[in-house]
Amino acid sequence: MARDVCVIVVHGINTDKPGFSERYQKKVLKALPKPLRQNVTFSEVCWAEHLRERQTRYLNKAEQQGLKKSKWRKLAVQALGDAAAYQKISWVKNSSYYRVQRCIIDKLRELETMGNSRPVIFVGHSFGCHIISTFAWDVHTIKSMTQAEIDKEPDEEWRQVANDIRNGSSMVRLDTFAGFITLGNNMPLFTFAYGPERVFPITRPRRAGIPPAFPGPLLPPALLKQARWVNVFSPNDLLGYPLESLNDAYKNDPRIKDIPHHVEPWYWPSPWDAHVKYWTSRRVVRESRNLIREVIEAA
Repeated sequence: MARDVCVIVVHGINTDKPGFSERYQKKVLKALPKPLRQNVTFSEVCWAEHLRERQTRYLNKAEQQGLKKSKWRKLAVQALGDAAAYQKISWVKNSSYYRVQRCIIDKLRELETMGNSRPVIFVGHSFGCHIISTFAWDVHTIKSMTQAEIDKEPDEEWRQVANDIRNGSSMVRLDTFAGFITLGNNMPLFTFAYGPERVFPITRPRRAGIPPAFPGPLLPPALLKQARWVNVFSPNDLLGYPLESLNDAYKNDPRIKDIPHHVEPWYWPSPWDAHVKYWTSRRVVRESRNLIREVIEAA
């Protein structure tokens, strides 16, 4: 019997408005067999409002002072600015990191009204890949804490976030996390501060005796067995990278698969097109369709 699945799409740079994945959604739905299309619910997470305003304000002022306007400069400011702003700090108040994560929590709460045991597939582009991965790891960390440990934390707003996750539905707790698709993934760039020996995928548990962040522990056995992480990157993309090159933990994990694929036009292989053309790539649509169909039809 076919099951319903939620596909949550999280944007990266060069995006700040809802509807950024509409063409992708339409192509994936069209690629699915007609009877299965009714089993898929797509939804977007838009977090740019928490970061873009500050970036745009600065660029406008800098251009008034003579800085040359350029799409390349905008790409650089968003890429570096997003990374600088999305940093975990001790206090939640005014923290861009937790505001962005709150966007994902709110989306999961919205979708849980349709059935809180639905499998969830996350699709991330660019910096959105890092956001999803860190959110999954943080949820994993909170789930491993006792209530007493949470209550000891000094920041009241953080405790609220933690309790919302700890006491949330199976979707909010990512207990039904069934698939992960990353496009133009720049996660490896955020690992250099730690070194490869201290970097592990979300498929590895925080400590022995507890399930990992991915796949979700409440998935039925068939879904647990086939849950996977598909990472598509273009060799020409300056902001998209393979995961298996990080260390053996990524390289040897059977759930993680790197797929190098040129998504940009062969006649104009620019780094810009290589980073923003994933949404309409036939290979991306095919890999997405295959994963979604497997989740829907798993016994």
